[in-house]
Amino acid sequence: MKREVEMDDYFRMKNIGSLSASSDGRFIAYSISNTYRDFKKGSRSMVYLKNLSDGTEREFGKKDSSNVQTAFSPDGHTLSYVSQKNSESFFNTVNTETLSEQSIAAKGKIISYKWVDNESLLFLLEIEPESGKDADNGDDGYFFEENDPVGRLFSFTFRGGFSIVDDKLQIWEFDCAGGSIAAVASDSHREGSWYNNYLISMKHDGSWKKVYQPERGQIALPFVSPDGKKVAFLESLWSDRGVTSGDVVMHDFSTGKTENLTASDPVSYSCVSWSGNDSFYSLSENMGTFELKDFSNGKKKVWSGKGSVFPGFAPSFVINRDKAFFVYSSSDLPPEIMGVDLRTGESQKVTKVNSDLEDLKTYPWETITWKGTDGLEIYGLFRSAGVKKPLVVYVHGGPTSSSKEIFLDRYSHLIPKGYSIFMPNYRGSTGKGRKYAELNRGDMGGMDFQDILAGINFLGEKGYIDPEKIGITGGSYGGFMTSWAITQSNIFKVGIGLFGISDWVSFHGTTNIAEWDAIQYGESPYVYEKFVKFSPLRYVENVKAKVLLMHGKEDPSVPIGQYFQFYRALKDHGKDVRFLIFPREGHGFQEKLHIKQSMVETLKMLQENL
Repeated sequence: MKREVEMDDYFRMKNIGSLSASSDGRFIAYSISNTYRDFKKGSRSMVYLKNLSDGTEREFGKKDSSNVQTAFSPDGHTLSYVSQKNSESFFNTVNTETLSEQSIAAKGKIISYKWVDNESLLFLLEIEPESGKDADNGDDGYFFEENDPVGRLFSFTFRGGFSIVDDKLQIWEFDCAGGSIAAVASDSHREGSWYNNYLISMKHDGSWKKVYQPERGQIALPFVSPDGKKVAFLESLWSDRGVTSGDVVMHDFSTGKTENLTASDPVSYSCVSWSGNDSFYSLSENMGTFELKDFSNGKKKVWSGKGSVFPGFAPSFVINRDKAFFVYSSSDLPPEIMGVDLRTGESQKVTKVNSDLEDLKTYPWETITWKGTDGLEIYGLFRSAGVKKPLVVYVHGGPTSSSKEIFLDRYSHLIPKGYSIFMPNYRGSTGKGRKYAELNRGDMGGMDFQDILAGINFLGEKGYIDPEKIGITGGSYGGFMTSWAITQSNIFKVGIGLFGISDWVSFHGTTNIAEWDAIQYGESPYVYEKFVKFSPLRYVENVKAKVLLMHGKEDPSVPIGQYFQFYRALKDHGKDVRFLIFPREGHGFQEKLHIKQSMVETLKMLQENL
């Protein structure tokens, strides 16, 4: 007997990540963590080694740490993973035959690593600068933007330990194979400098050269071919480091030629895995349907599924001989690892991590399309227990991201309470190709907002919703859009904003990613035209909705001052607003009690006003 989803069910769900596969076809490894963080305990997860032939599993990791980043040595005889607690990082190895373990302390926070051969690796470490101050005696002043950690590449051997490869470049991510290293680098170590990144070719002796920089946008996720002669990577105009779906671009190290392989494709690509020196598979999304494609065979579709491939911010997969593995969820399937036979396309569930959630009643996600005011096709998701229900419009962040079908999220419990959920993937979202994803450049708050209004009108014309009972919510860019929506339209009875921008001018002066807004708006913030025009703070007198604001106190990307300003302006204009502040939280809420309180207050706000 199926039962209705309750708020606490979200906290029962487990996250599956750090998926890897051994080249000999025997094992996969992954980590399991909670969907939340416990107060004062940080993130915790454990690593699992699964034998694919007999289905047995072994657990590894330090109990009080985050155990992630699994990988296998080229011969498959060693499983490695990283344990992190506070500022300490340990590199751990497990012999897959004897299960003997070894742990080595790293000289910084391990961002990523890659096996070079069975005895050596490359590490990307985040190094904290030496300030020369005595914090214990109160001498802890620091210069703004000069004390940020730096990303450095290190080589490692089990006999010789760590040695730095280059001590000048800021490295964000890298890959290596066949004697070649490809890395995404920038001139500065500041977080915002990532938006002006470029591709470098590097040797193990530290010598390097810049080989490619996009005319507009950023690059991410380099994948070097087994022979080291080519590198495939992703390119697009992105809003968040690590949230990456775009075009697949190929660079040939010997000829220097760079080619966009998917420029005309109306889909978004997120991952590449080489199957040979000249062949690879890639994962793409088309309006919520994922496809695994064989690029050596004319982009032949190997597998497809409507749902979500994880991690949601950068969907990925790994190959183990003739099988692909990825973490997948849909409206009726909790997150699990799926295996796909690359020869037949047949898929099967490999794990039962979230099987105890299968007793929950599910509601189908409907992918809907409508026309924007200029005739452009827009898409989104609609989920409801019936028609004419109060509508909650959830606007995703980014904006270069998208909402996808998933079994359970932080809003699922609202459906049995009598609410419909609408998740518009407005222009500027991923899932319809790079052109669509970049359509709101220079116009954030313009036509993308009109797309949302047009989607609501479409639902109303279809008789899906009660047009007199509409609320809007979202975080980050979705938080900006919530504030923008309630200042530009009176159709929303409730606005629930999470860590959003209210004033673009002050945001530019206080954020740690000041390069981003100037790139996205396509003008200097000191021209003041768009930065003032699209600031919700300038229009608070228009607000008719009841407003709830929530923000993390330690947010470096959208500083909490954005909501201090918006709250004060609303109060000064006699508006109905409350402001909930979460200590210790950054850009997003992670502690269990904070997540729970945000969900409780959201439901309370909806019930009292919709």
